[in-house]
Amino acid sequence: MSKSPRHTLLLTKAIAFVVFALSGLVGCGDDTTNNSTTDIANPNPNTLTPTGTLQGQVTDAVTGAAIIGAVVNIGIQNATTDASGHYVLYGIPANSPENAKEGYTGSYQATVDLAGVTAPVNMTDSTSVPRYPVRKPSMPVNVTFSSFDESVANGSTASNHDTPLFGLVANHDFKVGKLSATVRGVARDQFRQPKGQAVVELRSAGGKLEASTSTDTATGSFSFVNVEAGVAHTIKGRDSVSAVEGEIGSFTLSDNQTLDFGLRNSESLVLASADAYEPRVTKISPEDNSDVAPGVVDVVLAFNEPIMMDVYSTPNAAAA
Repeated sequence: MSKSPRHTLLLTKAIAFVVFALSGLVGCGDDTTNNSTTDIANPNPNTLTPTGTLQGQVTDAVTGAAIIGAVVNIGIQNATTDASGHYVLYGIPANSPENAKEGYTGSYQATVDLAGVTAPVNMTDSTSVPRYPVRKPSMPVNVTFSSFDESVANGSTASNHDTPLFGLVANHDFKVGKLSATVRGVARDQFRQPKGQAVVELRSAGGKLEASTSTDTATGSFSFVNVEAGVAHTIKGRDSVSAVEGEIGSFTLSDNQTLDFGLRNSESLVLASADAYEPRVTKISPEDNSDVAPGVVDVVLAFNEPIMMDVYSTPNAAAA
């Protein structure tokens, strides 16, 4: 039996309707599930990979003046500070969520290159003094990018986030000091005698070595020039021959300041035994509760290690 043109037309329309209906089923679905990358109910289950903007300012550690022309480099990007000392780095990965409310974190190692700085010190002019360090070494930068509150139910691969995570911002400032300060002092032992040929190190507050020198053989003196002002430093000393060491805690200098840790300074560099115990009495004579005749009696104390002589004590070499 042959089909009429009318029957053929109706059949064609019916097939077209079925195809259209099936395509609607494939293209629609609840966008809140995420079973797999081919889940028919979630056509765009992309992994959450937010990026943010890292910005801040580079300033003089003492005066607070904006440093112009410094290059901030975090390994994956770098930027040069403008006339107000600001830098901006775009598209920085922020993939470590602290939690839904605190936003996303980023951890980087940053360097600041100051060779091209034009103000407040013109580093391009070799005659300009005092100067900044040519390059600040690698420093940890840990920041939290600000974010909208994300629903707790949304996992890292959910596609139905509360808001698109674009425009996240974090801030980190850098302070750099001029190489204008001086530190000097004397290394001594526990008897306040100068310690010659000891190694003395100038370090950052974070423990990085900045400079090293040896004390004068006769006087135990040491000095560091062109020390960065406005940032914290420490001093460590050691004598490998007698296995003694010591340190001076954190200190910060002003521009053009000279700080003296001499013998008369209570914070001088003392190199002594590294043991954690004070000298202790090992023997006393006469012994406690012993019978002693009335009159003047010399009391002899023996210690586990040498002690400093003063007006109240007389060391007995023979007894030692």
